[in-house]
Amino acid sequence: DPFSLLATANLNEDLANAVLRWKGIVLDSLLEDKLIASREADPAVKQLAAELKAQYSALDKVPRGIVGGSGNPQAAAANSIRAKIDDLQKQLTVKVNGYGSVHRAFKVSYQDVQTAVPDRNALVEFIRCRVYQGRGAWQDVYGALIIAKRGAPKWVSLGDANGIDSAILQFREAVTTNPGKLYPVCRQLYDLLLGPIVTQLPADFDELIVSPDGQLNFLPLAVLLMPNGKFVCQRYIIGYVASGRDLLRSPTASASSTGKIEIFANPDFDPATSTGTAETRSNGSPEALARGLAQSISASVALRALPGTAAEAEFVQRAAEKDGIKDVEILQGDNATKTALFNSESPWVLHLATHALVLSEEQLATENPMHRCALAFAGAQRTLREWARGNFPAPENDGIVLADEVARVPLAGTWLVTLSACQTGMGEADIGEGVLGLRRGFTMAGAENLLLTLWQIPDSDTADFISSFYRAAFAKRNALLALSDTQRDALVRLRQEESLGVAIQKAGPFVLTLQTGLK
Repeated sequence: DPFSLLATANLNEDLANAVLRWKGIVLDSLLEDKLIASREADPAVKQLAAELKAQYSALDKVPRGIVGGSGNPQAAAANSIRAKIDDLQKQLTVKVNGYGSVHRAFKVSYQDVQTAVPDRNALVEFIRCRVYQGRGAWQDVYGALIIAKRGAPKWVSLGDANGIDSAILQFREAVTTNPGKLYPVCRQLYDLLLGPIVTQLPADFDELIVSPDGQLNFLPLAVLLMPNGKFVCQRYIIGYVASGRDLLRSPTASASSTGKIEIFANPDFDPATSTGTAETRSNGSPEALARGLAQSISASVALRALPGTAAEAEFVQRAAEKDGIKDVEILQGDNATKTALFNSESPWVLHLATHALVLSEEQLATENPMHRCALAFAGAQRTLREWARGNFPAPENDGIVLADEVARVPLAGTWLVTLSACQTGMGEADIGEGVLGLRRGFTMAGAENLLLTLWQIPDSDTADFISSFYRAAFAKRNALLALSDTQRDALVRLRQEESLGVAIQKAGPFVLTLQTGLK
């Protein structure tokens, strides 16, 4: 990996630049390829993509290590090709929403990111890498880069990665099966992960923007317990980014001005009438080949109805109306379709209350990691049944939205997306790539804030929390602050009324991912 030698040598500034440029870049590249492919019906986009490919091929033919200067024709040729690549990239960025992040990533420096970090805030870039121990031995460790408004980046080694992963696994098991065991593991994880970091922060810092890695993607840091026994969220506001470079994105939505709220809830996964999934194609078609995950999930997944999400939708609508927002559309049953999602026109808020399908690497029958995550819409169960029979419905409205398809949903200008979905954030994490797919897909689509859950909770509890969150979000016009206040209050209240374990179970799974500078 590009980080291990730099971490071993304590080259903190070089390490910070490498992390900001390379972390999550594979997912971004996969999504950009998909975005280009989806727009190749546009002759101009197709021509630009072909020219870009040709220029990269030409650059590959230039000998490596040539020295620039007016007397070196090979250097001049290479510089000319790079200039053409830059120009083509800029043209594609204009024509294809979401394109260009990979190209921009390679130019990011930690000094650039510092300009987007407010005072009394810190960006914490977690990475999992290997550190040389001497005598030919390397150790897998977690570490954290701390980037504040001023000063050089700080590197904090957090110790053995396998031990930390084991503690996170204990947390995940306890939160779903034995919440009475959460106190010791939440204290342990604080001491392992956040304790060494906060000792490096000034006393007046009150907000952490976290870019997780590996199994840290599945751990809500807000519920960890400080030495005084209080939740972390009682001391710090915690937000998430896929990469610190996301803080440099320009906002496309306004928190102060409202627009349409679109809600998908209680989809009819197996409707009596067709939602467009009846037309099938043979196993040899490109559509079928792209859906190798059918071999992984179709035989075993049963999508239960979600009637509780209908009440959740009404709660969101009432919260909006109390704030004077009248343009609210609720799509339920056989109207909650994949086609309707892709016909969305950058709603101000998009709320998706449905099932998420997230597979581990061992379950996956296709090599594309962006096919490891999917959301289910109307007709999805019928599609899974057809997949089990070896048939593949036309993907345009098959009820299954893969992570790489999410990036094509028109969300430029969308202030908030909420995924109120079973198992949305769970699954196997690839090191450096974060939670595979759904988070990054919505970011690439343009959503400025993404609220999701890391484990399933009862529909009634979800509805109560979501209702409180939206009331706060509409009042404050700040999604991160709204979540922080709602989650802190719910955790403290439930801990007093019921128990620590119940509080974490019901109010702990919610996390907010940002894609633009802090507001």
